[in-house]
Amino acid sequence: MRRRLRKIYACYCMNLRQAIERLSATPGAWIRTKCWAMPKSLLAAYAYRLLGEQDRSRQAYESAESLLEAEVRSWPDDPRYHSSLGIAYAAQGRREEAIREGKKAVGLLPVARDAFYGLPYVQDLAFIYALTGETEAAIDQLEYLLSIPSWMSVSWLRMDPEWDQLRNQPGFIRLLEKHSSLVAFDSSHP
Repeated sequence: MRRRLRKIYACYCMNLRQAIERLSATPGAWIRTKCWAMPKSLLAAYAYRLLGEQDRSRQAYESAESLLEAEVRSWPDDPRYHSSLGIAYAAQGRREEAIREGKKAVGLLPVARDAFYGLPYVQDLAFIYALTGETEAAIDQLEYLLSIPSWMSVSWLRMDPEWDQLRNQPGFIRLLEKHSSLVAFDSSHP
C-alpha cells in the first residue's frame, strides 16, 4: 500500500523523475505488499508513459511482462501477479490477454470473499479496461467500487492520472456527477 501511495503522490506532484530515481535506488526488482506485487519496471513504465517517453515506457513494460509471466507460472493462484500482468499487457495493446489476466485476478480473490483485499483487483481491472479502450467496462467497475465501501472516491478519480483516458467520456462524467451528489455534507453540523 505504501508503494502505491508513494507512486501516486509522486505522480500528483508531477515529480516523475524523482519517482523513477527512487525506484532505481530501491533494492531488488520487486515491490510486494499484501495487496500488490509489481516489478519496479512496471512502475517505471507507468512513469515514463506519463512523461511521454514512449520508447522507455515500452522497454520497461516488456521487462515487467517477462518478470510477471514467470511469477504467474510459479504462483498461478496469486491474484497480485495476474493483475499486474494484465496492466503490462494492456499498456502494450494486448487487449484480450490483459482482460483475461485482470478477470483472473478478480476471480481469484473476489470482493465477496474478501471485502478489503479484493478491492485492488477490481480497480486494476477497471484500469485495464480503460487502457484497452473498453470505456464502458471500466466505468462499470468504477461504479461498482463507488457503490460499496472502498477507498475509491470521486476525489481520487478526479486527481489520479490512471483515469486520464476516461476524463472526457460522457459515462465517466456522469459517474462523477452521480457520486458527487451522493456525498453532500452539512457544513453547519459540527
